[in-house]
Parts: sequence; structure tokens; C-alpha cells
Amino acid sequence: MPRLTRSLRMSASGALSLVAIGLLTATPAMAQVSRLDPSQLIDGLGKQGMSELLIHLADTEKFDDPVVNVQIRIAQERIRFRTLLDKVRTQGASLSPEERQQVINDATTAINNALTDFRKMVKDFHDRPRRPVWQTDMAEMVFLEYLPAAHQLAAMFYEFGVTDHEQATAFRDTAIDALEQLESANIGFFNFQGKLSQKDFAERFDDVEVKRLIDEYWRVKTQFFLATAAYAVALLPDNDPYWTKPAELESPDKKTNARDERARLLALVTKNPDIEKIATDANAGNDVKVPMLSLIGRALLLEGKPQQAMESLESATGAASITLEDLKAQMGKARAFLAMDRFNESIELARSLYQHTTVANDSLMNLLVTDFVHRLLLTHAQALPEDQRAQATAEAYQPYLDLIEKSPDLKGFIYKRWKENLPPGADLTKLPPIVPMAVGDLECTDGRNLMVEAINLAQGGADEATINAKRDEALPHIQRAIEVNEKLIARPDCPEGVKATAMFNLGVATYFLDVTNPTYTVQAAKVLTQLADSLPAQKKSEDAIKYAEALLRPLNEMSPPPQGVAEQYQATAKVMFDKFSSSSVADDARLYYAAKILEPTGRYAEAAAVLEKLPFSHPFYWEARRFRLDCLYQAFKHTDAADAPEALRVAKEEAAKVVADADAALQGAGADQTQRVMDARGSAQLVQVDIAIDEGEFKTAQDLLKDFDTTYNDPALVQLVRQAQEKRIRVFIASGQIDEAVKVADRLMKQAPDVAVNVMNLLVDRLFEEVEDNRRKALVELRPAVKDKLLKDAAARTGACVKLATLLRDWSLTRPDMQEGERLAYELLYTKALTLDGQADLALAALKPLVEKFPNDPDIMTQTAEAYFAKGDADSLLKGAGPLFNKLITGLQNDTPKSPLYWNAWMRWFQICEKLNQNTQDISFRVQQLKSVVDPNLGGEPYKSELERLALRYAK
Repeated sequence: MPRLTRSLRMSASGALSLVAIGLLTATPAMAQVSRLDPSQLIDGLGKQGMSELLIHLADTEKFDDPVVNVQIRIAQERIRFRTLLDKVRTQGASLSPEERQQVINDATTAINNALTDFRKMVKDFHDRPRRPVWQTDMAEMVFLEYLPAAHQLAAMFYEFGVTDHEQATAFRDTAIDALEQLESANIGFFNFQGKLSQKDFAERFDDVEVKRLIDEYWRVKTQFFLATAAYAVALLPDNDPYWTKPAELESPDKKTNARDERARLLALVTKNPDIEKIATDANAGNDVKVPMLSLIGRALLLEGKPQQAMESLESATGAASITLEDLKAQMGKARAFLAMDRFNESIELARSLYQHTTVANDSLMNLLVTDFVHRLLLTHAQALPEDQRAQATAEAYQPYLDLIEKSPDLKGFIYKRWKENLPPGADLTKLPPIVPMAVGDLECTDGRNLMVEAINLAQGGADEATINAKRDEALPHIQRAIEVNEKLIARPDCPEGVKATAMFNLGVATYFLDVTNPTYTVQAAKVLTQLADSLPAQKKSEDAIKYAEALLRPLNEMSPPPQGVAEQYQATAKVMFDKFSSSSVADDARLYYAAKILEPTGRYAEAAAVLEKLPFSHPFYWEARRFRLDCLYQAFKHTDAADAPEALRVAKEEAAKVVADADAALQGAGADQTQRVMDARGSAQLVQVDIAIDEGEFKTAQDLLKDFDTTYNDPALVQLVRQAQEKRIRVFIASGQIDEAVKVADRLMKQAPDVAVNVMNLLVDRLFEEVEDNRRKALVELRPAVKDKLLKDAAARTGACVKLATLLRDWSLTRPDMQEGERLAYELLYTKALTLDGQADLALAALKPLVEKFPNDPDIMTQTAEAYFAKGDADSLLKGAGPLFNKLITGLQNDTPKSPLYWNAWMRWFQICEKLNQNTQDISFRVQQLKSVVDPNLGGEPYKSELERLALRYAK
């Protein structure tokens, strides 16, 4: 249970301040120090809190009596206990949670030590005449300090609220022990009184002390705490072992069945003449009377006499006291009202107790009153007709939900107590949904924490047996959480808030079944996504979609992702952006989703729309602006001719806006921010270059690149400079100045070959894409002028490709240290450029030695087949390209995932069939088979569109 404020204020001790202080002061006796033995002196100093005098006495005096030494320890521990509590009360706000908890732990240790020493002293020195005093004082410590402070008002929670296991055990054990000690003290005082007739015994005490021990201690203090202990034990359930425990010498009147023993115990309260005398004494102060009248009233109520109980309780509350004893009396009155079938008055009084001085603004006391209101409502519900009982029982738990709303830190403890107080084998489906929700929540938390421990052990290099033992400890909790939450979610009476928590815990528990198994991760993400989708207004839903995305992202980045991951990630992202678009959760996923999911699949406009909503305050704002602009430009490059002007306008405006916004942001930006802003600005400027090239504004493009290298000379921005170098070459290529482009590339190769190789590789790859894109567009273009321009642009680019690829190939031949596989890549780049440029025979000649050396290399086979395909005559298609593409299909069909070479081979085979008009009847069937068995996306673009075109053309 969390250590809350009220347990440290010791209000309970204030309830009997006159009893606890007035009866212990004994000023006349203390004045006659010469008549006191040392044990009396130590006892008196300790009780009155005279710590400095006690320490001085302990340091300067040597005592032979072992009792004195024990009493010194007890007194010192009590002083330490109270000092620590006072520190929390006065300095608690300035202490860290860890420091505060340590002080509380130290205080608990001190009171435990004192109680242990008390018990030892009572046991070891049973022949001392003051033993009954020690026993009474020990009971006082139990009820006024130990249970209230060390166990957070355990007696009040046991009587009026709901206890956790620790509180219940402490209350039960100490109440029984206190009762036995006090019954022994009662006998001891009786014997003490009898021995006073013996002269040698009586001479050890003066008259004032005797009167104090008999009239004040025995008749008041011992009787009150005896009654308190008797009532406490009477609260124990009928199945407690205490009831059948045999009578002992010091408790000779004990009965051995619950009914008779409980009646005997209650009589020690309601029929005790000493208690009644004080309770009815008009001269007694409220600090003495209120606790006794309250105790009598509650005992009468337990005896089944609510009317008599009410009279006593009314007297206890009539003095308008603000102590905990008054609160007990008020709670007793509420119970008496309920016992007299006055439910409305009962619950109204109970709810008013939130305003009681001891309750207001105190977490622990608010919990106690909530427990009390819940128990009244539950008792009332259980007395209703069956058709009304379920609804009333559910309403009995509403006070807890209200309290959790106000004090969220109490939730875990409240849930824990519900679970601990469930009977073994309880059918959770018969309880209000909130209860199984709590059980499922706790089981999920326990299982998760234990599984995390197992993971940490594994990461720390622990042995397999230790890891498995911890995992085996966690699994039953996780499995129980899944079972409880699945049943709860299926209940038609499950409120949305409860259902949301249950679904969340089900998702978490499913994941922790095995964090290494992607199947469970996908299942967990699915449940969490369903929660967010079906109950978006619930507080748990935003966390659910956040965790679902976080669980799936690492798996989605694998190549290939495990089965089901990609599909579920898409479903999770859709819910995230549809229903949580304005949340930080969605903002944190925007850049990843756009860059890793949308852009690679050609969904450029969608990616740009997703990134547009990222706020300026986000850490990755400038990266997102840069990438969004790239997507807008790609949307223009891949749009239909009719939509191209508008798409270009949007990209052009956004590029200019990024540059302008970046210039504004650079004013006063820090070093890290400056780098990010400059990166975005430079990228935007390069897009402006691309747009200028597309519009034929080559002078504009050259002006944009003029001072680029010096503007972006930060080593962190070297990638921008390399891209600028590529753009310079492209400007010459696009303007038809191929020789100039080659000269720049050649000069760059000589000045900075490593940089040049990277730039030219990227450039050649891009030119290849542009050539193929232009040729595809030309195939379907109906306007002659546009068709002619596309083919001319493609031809210009193929010529540039050949020259650039030749430069790269020649450079590779000058590098003796280059690995064979790397040099092979440049050879294939060169042959591909020749093939694209229509020089298929030269390409085949260059490929011949490679084929001889690496006859089964799929890249060499593909390039050779492409060269034969480019020649286009029947002989080249039938004897050259066809067999090679067939061989590739067969050789690559077992690869997972299927490579682009595999899909290219199928596309080319069907195109060969089309060109030769052979076996075309099988094309549609084969394409549908590939779609259903291998990949519904047919390998993506450019293969998907062409394969679907062929399938449609030759469909039967």
C-alpha cells in the first residue's frame, strides 16, 4: 500500500490524549523520585517524550536491573519513531519520494523494535508486579501507534473499510495478542490488589502510586484497551482459528466457539462497569468519553441492537469533536441507520464524511470513507431482490471510480485489495465488470514485470535455468490476464471505460507471452488497434495506438517483415491518422510512415499530406519539410499529363516556401537546429534546380547551383554538395550538352574520384529510370509531338549513360585493389547503358567473357537476356532472351522474398510471347496465379502495371 499522509499524523493517538497523557504523568509519584525504582523513572521519562533527559540518564547512570535496560531501549525506539514521524509531517514536502519512504521505513522499524522489546520484557519478567502496566502500555502502543502508523490505520480499515493482506494480518495477530495480554493484565492487577495486604509487598509502593495503578491504570486504561481489543477480536470472521483456540491460564473464561466467545468479548465492552462509569460521568472530558461511547455503540451494533447503539453513538458525536474517534462514531451511526432499514439516511451520512475534518484533503482517509460507502452500498445491494441486485452491486463500486479519477495514484492499491479479498475460486463473471478488470490489470502488470525481469536477466548473461525460472513465474500471470480480459471484453454489460482497460491489458499480456515471437506481437498490435478504432474517446486508446505502432515498427523494418506485420502496420497507421491525427502519437509516426511505407510504394501525394500536419515544434519538423517537398516533386513526376501542371505548381511553391521559411528560422537558431534547417533549405534548392530543368530553364538551374558548394560547406551537409554535383551534370545532359556533362564528370573523377563515383552512380541509376519512364510514357502517348519529345529525351539520356558508365568502367580498371564483385558491377552498368542506347551487339560482346566466367550469375544472365531482348529479332528472342529468362524464373522461384530479377524475367517472358504471338493464351492465367500464390502486388512497379496490362489483353 502506498505510504499516505494520514498514517503519519498520528491522529489516532490524539483520540485518547487525556487518557494517554493524563494517566501516565503521575506527577505526585514522579515528584518523589526517591520512592521510585529506576524502571519507573525510565518509563515515565520515555512516555512524556523527555528524550534529552532520558539519553542523559542512560549515558550517566549504570543500572543493574535488566528491566531498566529493556525499558531504555523501548523508550528510545518510541522517541525515534515519533521523531521520524514528526520529520515526515513537518518536512515531507521537501523530501524526495525515496527520502520520504526511507524515513517511513525507519519509523516502522523503530516501532517494531519497541513492540518486540515490550513482548520480550513481559515474557521474561513475568514475576514483576508492574507487569500488568507493561502489558497495558504495550496494548496502547498497538492501538494508538503500531496499527495506525506502521500499518496505516489498519484497525479502522478492518472495521470500516477494506484491508490489504498486510493490514489484515497485522490487525488480526496484534489484536489477539493484545487481548491475551490485557486479560492477563486484568488478572495481574487483581492479584496486585490482593497482595497489598502483605506488608512487605505494600512497602514497595506509596499510597499515591497504588491509587494511580488501581483507580486510574487498572480501572480506566486497562479496561478501555481491554474493551478495545475485545471488540477488535469480535470483528474477526467466524472461520478464524481464534474461536476454537482452547482457553489458557491467563484467559480462563474464553469460549471455544464463535457465537459464545464473541458474546463474551462484546460483554467486556457493553457490560463493563468501569467503562460505563466513565462513559456516563458528566465530569469526564470529551477526549475520554467520546472513544468509550463510540466503542460501546459499535459493540452494541455488533450485538444486533441498532437502536441502543444509535443512542450511544449520538452521545459520542454530540460534542462536535473532530478526532478520528468522532469519525468512528459517525460511521457507526451510518451502519446503525442501515441496520434500521434507513438506507437513505445511512448513505447520506456516509457520503457527508468526505467533508469531515480528518478526511478532507487526505488520500488515505478519502480511501477509508470510499471503502465505507462501498460496503454500505454493497450490503444494501445484497438485500435487494435478485433482479435489482446486479445493478446495485455495480453501483457500489462507483465511489472507487470517482476516487481513482481524483487520485490516480490509489488505483493500483485499490485493485490489489479487491483481488486479495476475493474468495478462492470466485466466479468473476458474476461480479461487476470493474472487479475482473482490476484482477486482469494486476495480473497483466505482475506478468509483464516478471517477464521484463527475465528479459533483463537474459541481456545480463544469466544462465538459461535462471531465465526460464523467471519466465515460468511470469507466464501464469500473463495467461490469467488473457483469460480474465477476454471474458470481460465479451460481456454485454461491460462499460466502455472498463472494456478499454481490458482490451489494453489483453494486448499487453498477449505481447508478453513471448516478446521474441512476431505472431504474438502482431496479435497484440491488432487488439490495441481495435481498441483505438472502436473506442477512440477512451483515455487508454491513444496509448494503445502508440504502443501498437511502436511494437510493429521494428518488425516492419526487417527485410522482409515477418508474416502479417506489414498488413497490420498499415491497419494501425490508418487508425492512427484517421482518429488520432492531432495527437503527438501520430506526429511521431508521420515521417517514418511517409518515408518507409507511402513513398516506396509510389503514394507520393498521400505521403505529402501526412507530413503536412506535422507541427513546427516537432523535433523532426525540418526533416519532414524536406521529405514532403521530395514527395510533392515525385508526385509531379509520376502524375498524368493532364494533372502535371497543377502538381508542378504545388511543388514549385512549396520549394520556394521551404527556402523562405528556412531563412526566417535561421535567425537565432542554435547549432544543431541550424544544421537541420540548412539541410532542408539545400534540399529545397536542389528541387528548384530539378524543376528548372523540367521547365527547360537551364540558366536558372545553373544560377541556383552557382554558389551552392560554398553556401553548404558544412561537413555534415556533404551529401547536399554531392547531389549538387550530380545536378550540374544533369543540367548539361538535359540541355543537350552531353560532351560538357561528360567533361564535368571526367573532371570530377580526376579531382575527387571517391566522391565522383558516388555521384555518378546515383546519376546513372537515375538516368536509367528516366529513360525507362520516358519510353513507357511514349508507348501510350497519342500526341505525336509529345511522343517525339519523350523519345528524344530518352535518347539523349541513353547517350549520356553510355559515356558516364564508360568513365566509371575505365576508372574501375585502374583500381587493382578493387574486389572482383565490385568491378563486375561497373561492367554490368556499362553493358546496361549500351543496351539502353541500342548498342545491343556491343553489350553482348562485353558480356561474353563475363558469361563464360560466371555462367550462373543471375545479374549477368539478366543483362545478357536484356541485350538479346533489345535486339528484338525472332532469333534473339527465341534462342537468346527466352531461354535465359526461363532459366532465371526457375532458378529464382524458391527465393523469399522474390527479387526484382524474378519479376523482370516473368514480365520479359510474357512480352516475348506477345512479340512472337506465341503461348499468349497462358498469360492471363499465369499472371493471376502469380498474384494469388506469390505476391498480390506482383513485385510492385514497374512490373505490376505491365503484367496486369498483359493479363487484361489476353484474358479469355
